[in-house]
Amino acid sequence: MTLVSAAPLLILLLLGTCLHLQTRVCNAQVGRFSHVEDLSEPRVVTAAEFAIYRHDVDTGANLRLVQIVSGEVQYVVGGVNYRLIIFAQDGVQINSYEADVYVPLPRVSAPFRLTGFIQIS
Repeated sequence: MTLVSAAPLLILLLLGTCLHLQTRVCNAQVGRFSHVEDLSEPRVVTAAEFAIYRHDVDTGANLRLVQIVSGEVQYVVGGVNYRLIIFAQDGVQINSYEADVYVPLPRVSAPFRLTGFIQIS
Protein backbone atom coordinates (compact mmCIF):
# COMPACT_ATOMS: atom_id res chain seq x y z
CA MET A 1 0.00 0.00 0.00
CA THR A 2 1.47 3.33 -1.00
CA LEU A 3 1.12 6.57 0.88
CA VAL A 4 -1.23 7.90 -1.80
CA SER A 5 -3.54 4.87 -1.56
CA ALA A 6 -3.43 5.01 2.25
CA ALA A 7 -4.34 8.72 2.33
CA PRO A 8 -8.14 8.19 2.48
CA LEU A 9 -7.70 5.70 5.31
CA LEU A 10 -5.46 8.10 7.21
CA ILE A 11 -7.94 10.93 6.72
CA LEU A 12 -10.78 8.78 8.06
CA LEU A 13 -8.66 7.77 11.05
CA LEU A 14 -7.80 11.40 11.80
CA LEU A 15 -11.41 12.49 11.41
CA GLY A 16 -12.56 9.77 13.78
CA THR A 17 -9.99 10.79 16.37
CA CYS A 18 -10.91 14.46 16.02
CA LEU A 19 -14.62 13.71 16.33
CA HIS A 20 -14.02 11.67 19.48
CA LEU A 21 -12.04 14.48 21.10
CA GLN A 22 -14.42 17.16 19.85
CA THR A 23 -17.44 15.34 21.27
CA ARG A 24 -16.02 15.49 24.77
CA VAL A 25 -15.21 19.19 24.52
CA CYS A 26 -18.33 20.17 22.57
CA ASN A 27 -20.61 18.37 25.00
CA ALA A 28 -19.16 20.67 27.63
CA GLN A 29 -19.99 23.73 25.46
CA VAL A 30 -16.88 25.85 25.66
CA GLY A 31 -17.53 28.97 27.73
CA ARG A 32 -20.63 27.61 29.48
CA PHE A 33 -20.87 25.59 32.65
CA SER A 34 -21.95 21.99 32.21
CA HIS A 35 -22.48 19.08 34.58
CA VAL A 36 -19.43 17.06 35.68
CA GLU A 37 -20.19 13.45 34.82
CA ASP A 38 -17.49 11.75 36.91
CA LEU A 39 -16.88 13.37 40.30
CA SER A 40 -14.10 10.87 41.03
CA GLU A 41 -12.04 12.05 38.04
CA PRO A 42 -8.56 12.95 39.35
CA ARG A 43 -8.67 16.58 38.15
CA VAL A 44 -12.03 17.12 39.90
CA VAL A 45 -10.77 15.58 43.15
CA THR A 46 -7.56 17.63 42.93
CA ALA A 47 -9.59 20.82 42.42
CA ALA A 48 -11.73 20.03 45.49
CA GLU A 49 -8.68 19.22 47.63
CA PHE A 50 -6.98 22.40 46.45
CA ALA A 51 -10.09 24.44 47.39
CA ILE A 52 -9.99 23.06 50.94
CA TYR A 53 -6.24 23.59 51.22
CA ARG A 54 -6.33 27.17 49.90
CA HIS A 55 -9.33 28.07 52.07
CA ASP A 56 -7.55 26.70 55.14
CA VAL A 57 -4.36 28.65 54.34
CA ASP A 58 -6.30 31.87 53.70
CA THR A 59 -8.57 31.67 56.75
CA GLY A 60 -6.75 29.52 59.30
CA ALA A 61 -9.59 26.98 59.21
CA ASN A 62 -8.95 23.26 59.44
CA LEU A 63 -11.41 21.66 57.03
CA ARG A 64 -11.22 18.10 55.76
CA LEU A 65 -12.83 17.06 52.47
CA VAL A 66 -15.57 14.51 53.08
CA GLN A 67 -17.33 14.25 49.72
CA ILE A 68 -17.77 15.97 46.38
CA VAL A 69 -21.54 16.22 46.00
CA SER A 70 -21.86 17.79 42.57
CA GLY A 71 -19.89 19.80 40.09
CA GLU A 72 -19.96 21.93 37.01
CA VAL A 73 -17.13 22.57 34.58
CA GLN A 74 -16.45 25.48 32.26
CA TYR A 75 -13.74 25.23 29.61
CA VAL A 76 -11.98 28.55 29.09
CA VAL A 77 -8.87 29.69 27.28
CA GLY A 78 -5.89 28.26 29.12
CA GLY A 79 -7.79 26.15 31.61
CA VAL A 80 -10.92 24.91 33.30
CA ASN A 81 -13.19 26.45 35.91
CA TYR A 82 -14.79 24.04 38.35
CA ARG A 83 -17.79 24.95 40.50
CA LEU A 84 -18.06 22.22 43.09
CA ILE A 85 -20.48 21.53 45.91
CA ILE A 86 -18.54 19.71 48.61
CA PHE A 87 -19.04 18.43 52.13
CA ALA A 88 -16.19 19.31 54.45
CA GLN A 89 -15.67 18.55 58.10
CA ASP A 90 -14.54 21.14 60.63
CA GLY A 91 -13.92 19.20 63.82
CA VAL A 92 -17.12 17.22 64.34
CA GLN A 93 -19.42 19.34 62.17
CA ILE A 94 -19.91 18.65 58.46
CA ASN A 95 -21.02 21.58 56.32
CA SER A 96 -21.58 22.05 52.61
CA TYR A 97 -19.61 24.57 50.59
CA GLU A 98 -19.52 25.90 47.07
CA ALA A 99 -15.96 26.12 45.79
CA ASP A 100 -14.89 27.76 42.54
CA VAL A 101 -11.45 26.71 41.31
CA TYR A 102 -9.52 27.62 38.18
CA VAL A 103 -7.29 24.78 36.96
CA PRO A 104 -4.84 25.70 34.20
CA LEU A 105 -4.16 23.37 31.31
CA PRO A 106 -1.08 21.18 31.89
CA ARG A 107 0.93 23.09 29.28
CA VAL A 108 0.15 26.45 30.89
CA SER A 109 2.59 27.38 33.63
CA ALA A 110 0.07 28.95 36.00
CA PRO A 111 -1.04 27.94 39.47
CA PHE A 112 -4.46 26.71 40.52
CA ARG A 113 -6.62 29.59 41.83
CA LEU A 114 -9.43 29.53 44.36
CA THR A 115 -11.87 32.07 42.94
CA GLY A 116 -14.73 31.48 45.38
CA PHE A 117 -15.49 29.55 48.54
CA ILE A 118 -18.70 29.97 50.50
CA GLN A 119 -20.51 27.90 53.10
CA ILE A 120 -24.00 27.05 51.92
CA SER A 121 -25.26 25.18 55.01
